[in-house]
Order: sequence, then C-alpha cells, then structure tokens
Amino acid sequence: VSLRRHAKTHKSIEVAARQIAAGAIGISIATIREAAVMVKAGLPGVLLTTPVVGAVKIDILCDLAGKSEGFMAVVDNSANLRELEAALEKRGKRLAVLVDIDIGMKRTGVPDVAGALALIHRVRGSRVLTWAGLQSYSGRVQHIASTVNRERVYGRQLRHLTRVLDGVDKAGLIPGIISGGGTGTFDIDRRAGLFTECQCGSYAVMDIEYEEVQLFAGGPHPFKAALYVQCMVVNNNHREWPTIDGGFKCFSMDGPMPRPARGAPPGAVYQFYGDEFGKIKFARKTDSLKLGSKIEFVAPH
Repeated sequence: VSLRRHAKTHKSIEVAARQIAAGAIGISIATIREAAVMVKAGLPGVLLTTPVVGAVKIDILCDLAGKSEGFMAVVDNSANLRELEAALEKRGKRLAVLVDIDIGMKRTGVPDVAGALALIHRVRGSRVLTWAGLQSYSGRVQHIASTVNRERVYGRQLRHLTRVLDGVDKAGLIPGIISGGGTGTFDIDRRAGLFTECQCGSYAVMDIEYEEVQLFAGGPHPFKAALYVQCMVVNNNHREWPTIDGGFKCFSMDGPMPRPARGAPPGAVYQFYGDEFGKIKFARKTDSLKLGSKIEFVAPH
C-alpha cells in the first residue's frame, strides 16, 4: 500500500518534501489554499481531497492544473463537474480526478453504487478530465478508541466500498487508484486490502485524541508526539492561575484539553480562558510561573 500522506496536520512544505523523499508517493491536502502552497512549491503527487465548488475556487484549481507532476482533485457531483469542465476548457487545460465515494459519513462523496458508476462514466467521457480512480474516506471512525468498536462500525462502511468496487469491476472499469483511510483505520485498511494507497497523516506528529485510540489490534501503537504548541505566560498578577496566550483560536475544541508537555509544574493542567487566552491551574498552592515563561502543549486534535 502506497502512502499519500495527509499534510493538513503539519501544513509544511519542508515536512512534505522530506516525506516524499522518504518514500511517500505524494501528499493529500484538504483545502484549495493548501493545494496552492504545495503545488507552487513544486511538490509532486498532490491530491486535493475535498470537492472544489464555486467560481473563485474553481479558477484557482484550474490555475494549478499542470503546474506540478501528478496533481489531482476529486469530484462527487455532476453539476460541479460541468462547472469544472467549462473552466478547464476555457483555459485549455486538463485535470486528473478521483471520484469520491461516500461510504457512510454523509459528508462528501457519491452515496450509491449506481450514482458512482454514472459519475465515473461521465468523467471518462470528458474532453478535459481524466479518471484516475476512486477516493473513500470516513473521518469520524478514525477516533473510535476501541479497536473492536472501530472495526464494527468501519466494517459496515468497507462493505459498501466493496459493493462499489464490485460494480466498477462488472462494468469493466479499472480504477488505477483507490485512495483513502487514515491513521485510525490504517491497520483495518491494511488487512482489508481494498486501497492502493492510504492518506494517513496524524501518526507523524500525533495528538492527545489519537493517543487514546488503540490503533493496532495487536497492541500499543509506536507513535509519539512530535509537534507542540508553544504558549507564553502573559499575566501572573493572580499567581494561582497565570494567563497564557493560547485560547479557543489556538487549540481545537472538538477533543480533550491541551496537555502541558514542558515548562509547567508537575500536575498543572490547561483551561480555556477565551478566544486568545488560556490559564494554568496548578496542582499545588506553592507552584508559580514567571512572566514570559514558555509552556509547550500536546495539541488536543
């Protein structure tokens, strides 16, 4: 299984280049802005995993087409496909695309076998689009902590993907690429054998949420935190809860609290304190932090 490692976590040209040099066939990215940065940096094998809708964003996508080796996008809607075709034809450009398959998350992708086949045929008949294969990703299952529960929920979704692949095969079509999966489902995906490449990304830097997920059925996972968020004490007038410069806009709120890794007294915990601020709650009354002290946190998600 090839690795087209997702770069939405680190958002770094340098890290992406190192991953490709180490053997990744390319990188996956989530937004048109990320695509612009990575393509203009000349990185090969960039896959934009989110459908691009709207005239302004489609214009940017068309501008990126052909500017780096192996650049691809995804489609999941015939109306969007027509708009994309018109913009490409206007510029005299071509673009390789994956047809995105919804296997149960109901966020993006074609949800039924007949619809998937119809869109594939539509892409294959295009003058400016090239059908490169399929994409299928389920985000929420990545964070189900128990391997047993994750396999139960995700297993139903993979059975739908199998039905899609069976339909594609019966239609005499061969998807060169079947891309998807993530850090939380890699072990399941590896054993299922449906994907030609995986989009795992979080494993490289980790976070608190993934630390709580049993990634491998055979035991503990080997990944450790490799990226931290550094904050600074900006007020300690109230010694018992110093204020730091990291709040709602610094950390994700859809998971556990950030965890101090370095710089805070033992047992200290983080608490949100507003958009731009957090505070440190000490475990002991004798603890304190100097103004300007730096604290590094493991990100929640």
